[in-house]
Amino acid sequence: MKDAKKKFYNADEISDAIEFLKTENKRDRMICRLSTCEKNVKAAKIKKLKYRAMAIYALKKLKLGDEE
Repeated sequence: MKDAKKKFYNADEISDAIEFLKTENKRDRMICRLSTCEKNVKAAKIKKLKYRAMAIYALKKLKLGDEE
């Protein structure tokens, strides 16, 4: 998770960050499908929500940048 956050926050362009989030979300969905352990599924879902929140933040930032 720390590496994922670093990659997101250190992305040069917001579009890079959004692209990264898309790939991370795909990986998390695979974890949800493949995992038989309920704890892992819950952890993956929580992580996915964090990424979704960061994606929404990035999109808002991108929209604000366009208006200026």
